Order: sequence, then C-alpha cells, then structure tokens
Amino acid sequence: MRSEFDALVRTPTGRRAFLKYMAMVGGMGVLA
Repeated sequence: MRSEFDALVRTPTGRRAFLKYMAMVGGMGVLA
C-alpha cells in the first residue's frame, strides 16, 4: 500500500487530488 501511495503522490494529478481530499477532511474536522 505504501508504494501505491507514493506512486499516486508522485504524479501531479494524484498530488492535487490528495491535497484536495486532505483540505476537505481538514475542513470537516474544523466544522465538526
């Protein structure tokens, strides 16, 4: 799983999606 995660984050598209996901989760945490 770690290698798959690294491969995803290495790609610009994957990194952008990951950051968007983290921002969404972080926003939910702040609202909750």
